[in-house]
Amino acid sequence: MISDRHSGRHRIFAAYREALLPFLDGVPKSRAELLVRVSFHLLAAAIVGKARVDDGALADLSWNVLESEIGTAAIAYLETSIRAGAKPIRPTRIRTSGTRKAR
Repeated sequence: MISDRHSGRHRIFAAYREALLPFLDGVPKSRAELLVRVSFHLLAAAIVGKARVDDGALADLSWNVLESEIGTAAIAYLETSIRAGAKPIRPTRIRTSGTRKAR
């Protein structure tokens, strides 16, 4: 059985999904669904982390700053993903200084 907490989050996700999908009309359905899920998670994780006060990176931010910054991040993710088309964005390999490139 789904707990009330998960049921509430599911209802919020359903409303978010319903509101966002029309903006992703030109994106293939499976990719659009993935974009909705990932962008929702970005928002939800930040909100839950701040509310629980268990994320030191968010604890000292005001709710207004958190809203602005995480909203900007989620929108940038969506815009970048839409411009990339149907293919997922490929991560770039990050080298740390002092490491040698494999031959």
